[in-house]
Amino acid sequence: MSQRSGVFKNNITVEPLNKGQILHYLFLTVLPSSVLSDLHFIIIQNTVLAFLFLAGFHVAQVAPNSLHLSFWLSPASSSRMLES
Repeated sequence: MSQRSGVFKNNITVEPLNKGQILHYLFLTVLPSSVLSDLHFIIIQNTVLAFLFLAGFHVAQVAPNSLHLSFWLSPASSSRMLES
């Protein structure tokens, strides 16, 4: 292997990958489709839960397959937030 970056014997060049290309390769090539679909579900679920939390709801898992949704802002604090 020669000392120059990205160049190997037999004139094969290897371009450095940026983070987006690495993630693209990882998610679309390395991970099997069943794991990928589960991962997409987890990402979507966590995104929805994050938006609910920012909207003032607290989501707690009270049993393995059930969610408990409650409003964590008191009416007084939510009305103060709306007035400001």
